[in-house]
Amino acid sequence: MRWTMLFSGLVQGIWMLVDAFQLMRRSASRFSSGEVWDRMIRSLGVDPVTLGPVLLVLGILWIAATLALAFGMRRAYRPAIVIACASLWSALPGTIVAVIFLYALSTMRGRLRAQG
Repeated sequence: MRWTMLFSGLVQGIWMLVDAFQLMRRSASRFSSGEVWDRMIRSLGVDPVTLGPVLLVLGILWIAATLALAFGMRRAYRPAIVIACASLWSALPGTIVAVIFLYALSTMRGRLRAQG
């Protein structure tokens, strides 16, 4: 499960970084999740282009928490859960990856406790 956690966490973080850079370049015509995501966010009264900095921070936090866990830093467990839960609102592929990450993380909890 460690590899599942590592892979899903890095995929989610990199995906958010790519989306963030596209949004911050004002490339509103291209989203990694397509037009459904665009319409959903706009229906909430939010311009998706303004979410670039939020996705940038989340992407960096995903990568940092994932790598910290991969290197055995037990203190990253709770922040990783918070980051994954904060990402559940994203488009369906991102939600699926966050759920996979949370499942892998939950199976690793005992091992993380045993380490220290």
